[in-house]
Amino acid sequence: MDLDSLALRNIAGENADTLLADADRTAKAFRYFYVVVSRLRASDGCPWDLEQTPSSIRGNIIEEAYELA
Repeated sequence: MDLDSLALRNIAGENADTLLADADRTAKAFRYFYVVVSRLRASDGCPWDLEQTPSSIRGNIIEEAYELA
C-alpha cells in the first residue's frame, strides 16, 4: 500500500476502500479519455479534430453545456 493510500485511510476511515475504488475507476477512465484524445489529435489523426481550436468550438461547447444543465 502506498503512502497516499495510507493517508486516505487515516482521513476517510471506513470509507477508504470505496474512495480508493472510485479513484481507481476515475483514473482508468481518464487514461482512456487521454488515449482517445491523443489519437484524434495526432498528426495522422482525425482531420476535423486537427483543425479545431478553442475559438472554433466555443459555440458547440456552450450549447453542450446548456444541454447538460
